[in-house]
Amino acid sequence: MLPLLLGRPKLDVQIVAPGSPIVTGTALMEVNGRFQLVSQLAIRRLVPKAVKAGEALNTQAGGDSPLWVDCSGATASTVVWFDDRPLATSFGSPSASSALVPKELIRAPGVHLITLKDASSRLSSERSNFVIEN
Repeated sequence: MLPLLLGRPKLDVQIVAPGSPIVTGTALMEVNGRFQLVSQLAIRRLVPKAVKAGEALNTQAGGDSPLWVDCSGATASTVVWFDDRPLATSFGSPSASSALVPKELIRAPGVHLITLKDASSRLSSERSNFVIEN
């Protein structure tokens, strides 16, 4: 049984400033005058998780390389970010998205952070490492 507050079920809510991302968990959003919970946005794995510097995999038009993201909670407004740069993203389903990584981003060795960010819900996933090897 839920505790009652002024005759209504008690609901614990985290208040965030407008425009602030919600990093993990769920969000309570108003849609058409009704509130609904939006599921957590998470990266389960990246394919590939690593590439060799300067070597494109499955090169697309323009020389960009696809990055597949096995995820949860993605929507049509979810974008894959490479460090602080949004990538051209294709929504497949709530559990799969892909993005094109420009060839200039994989020229030098290093570790980069991949994040999912959803413009509609303002949810962000935890970061996942993408490695560019020598």
